[in-house]
Amino acid sequence: MGGRLDSTNVFLPDVCVLTKLGLDHTEKLGDTLESIAAEKAGIIKPSCPVIAYAQEPEARAVVEERCLEAGSPLLWAGEDIRLDTAAGANRSAFSVRTPKGEYPGLTLSTLGKHQQMNAAVAIAATEVFLWKRKEIPLEPDLVRGALAQTRLPGRIEVLGEEPLLVVDGAHNPVAVEVLLTTVQEGLSYQDLHVLFACSKDKDVRAMLAQLAPAARSWTFTAFDFPRIETPERLREILEEVDPGATCRVTQSPAEALDDAYRQCGPRDCIVCCGSFYLVAEILKQVRGI
Repeated sequence: MGGRLDSTNVFLPDVCVLTKLGLDHTEKLGDTLESIAAEKAGIIKPSCPVIAYAQEPEARAVVEERCLEAGSPLLWAGEDIRLDTAAGANRSAFSVRTPKGEYPGLTLSTLGKHQQMNAAVAIAATEVFLWKRKEIPLEPDLVRGALAQTRLPGRIEVLGEEPLLVVDGAHNPVAVEVLLTTVQEGLSYQDLHVLFACSKDKDVRAMLAQLAPAARSWTFTAFDFPRIETPERLREILEEVDPGATCRVTQSPAEALDDAYRQCGPRDCIVCCGSFYLVAEILKQVRGI
């Protein structure tokens, strides 16, 4: 969590990566993007190259200042690292350009343009690592093969069809926005049903408000976890956000999944989100793991 005091921040890295920052773990990291960015930027070491996602202006300013202080070269995804999406029939293909190379004809099995940008950042970071360690270039053919085989369990993962069953660990407003956009743009379905559980320390109201316009119905649940919010409280918040919403409360993920299937037709989509712990529980039900 964070960066400055994170347990991984005990060695000198060859490259640092900062992903998209949002309001999360605010009780520990602060309740503004500036304070969170300052904690995250604590991983930046003197003269260590940094690759960063595009940030909100207040977060970007913190990252740039820290890199300037540390004398660390900074590359921005979307500017120094470019992503180009293929036109025509094969819209899943994309290419990446970095200051060191070009990588055409890339594909991913995962959904979402954000994952393509994740791949672009990973490519750029690997380039820096290999050059600093061995002074060798990254081979585009190896990149294509590696990305084609990449799997990200619990990240907008489709577990079933008729109806579609999608699980994602989104537990803050930024991640929920990405999830909803990806599902709406990447999948074909009739109605959306949301199966939801989350911790008390998350911005529950904002997440429910984001999902409400798209959701036809809801199922709230809980599981054995110290910080879990009660499904009854989730229903109260939903009633404030979206009065009259169709909502059911269950006491276990198994009951919740059964309830979601009962409410959905074969052309609908069930999205399970709010917590990686919920994703794990749903995976147990579906795959027995």
